[in-house]
Amino acid sequence: MDTQKRSGLKPYIGTKVILAEKMSNSEFREKFRANQTHDLETEYCPGYHVQYSNPDGSKYDSWSPVHVFEMSYREISEEELHWMGIRIPSQDNTQGPGPCSGEIRK
Repeated sequence: MDTQKRSGLKPYIGTKVILAEKMSNSEFREKFRANQTHDLETEYCPGYHVQYSNPDGSKYDSWSPVHVFEMSYREISEEELHWMGIRIPSQDNTQGPGPCSGEIRK
C-alpha cells in the first residue's frame, strides 16, 4: 500500500453487470475459438463463459477459470435486477477479441 500512496495510485473497486454460464475451457474454445491454440494444462478446467458489454453496445465473449470468476462475481437475484432496473438482453453469442487465457479481460 505504501507504493500506491507514493505513486499517487488509489485503490478502486469496479462493478459491472455481465452475463455468464458455467463452461469448461475446452467447451468455450469449441464454441467460440475453434481455431485457437490452447494450453493443455487448462483444457478441461471448470470455469465460466463470460459475455461483456462494451460502452458502444457491442459485446465480446471470454472465459474465466472458476476460482477467478467466483472471487469476482456473484449471481444477481431477480429482485436485485428489478430494483436496479436492469433488463437482461437476449442471448447473443458474438465472438470477440482476445485469447482464451483464463484471465478476465475487461
